[in-house]
Amino acid sequence: MPIVYAGVNDGIISNTDNVDWATTRDAASGDSVNTAGPIIGSAYGGQGTGIGTSGNWTVIRAFFQFDVSAITSPLASATLNVYVGSGTGKTLRLVKMGRNFSTLAFGNFSEITGLVAGASMAGNVTDYVDSVHTSTAAYNIITLNAQARADILAGNNGNFNVALVGNEFDYLNVDPGVGGDNVGGLVFNDFPGTTFDCYLEYELAASGKAP
Repeated sequence: MPIVYAGVNDGIISNTDNVDWATTRDAASGDSVNTAGPIIGSAYGGQGTGIGTSGNWTVIRAFFQFDVSAITSPLASATLNVYVGSGTGKTLRLVKMGRNFSTLAFGNFSEITGLVAGASMAGNVTDYVDSVHTSTAAYNIITLNAQARADILAGNNGNFNVALVGNEFDYLNVDPGVGGDNVGGLVFNDFPGTTFDCYLEYELAASGKAP
């Protein structure tokens, strides 16, 4: 089946704060961006106080952009394939990121379509998977839903933009408290070659298949 690799502008935006969970999770901007690391040990999820920087809460979101301009026919199926480098057994979701980006910036942290401060993402954001995914070692093959397939075909000026977020705390907006940890690591497309790169794999609907 055809594949499309994520652009090398993929990466993470994180926000860390010692005030409270709401201040950390609902911030308009992050305070750290990493788009150059090929392997990022803490790439998505949420942490409570006592983990990482003591006394702080942390939220980390990963962002991927795919050039889907060559896809002009409806899709029968699609998967996002991402290599988990650490933190297996963590729960995650894929949701719609609201705009194209050439370089990730602090302000992209909150640019998840439908994100509402103080509320769960459930029922507000545009989900690209129909159920929570639990990470495993090596490549994770995540089945995209009908909404994702429609957005791949529609494109956003030729791009499909995805945010990968932790489910347990960030997506559900649950304070991890003291010691709560649902953070996983990913391999990004700055890794030499394509052996571990994130990619979309898709199959065209029958009417769109080449004869």
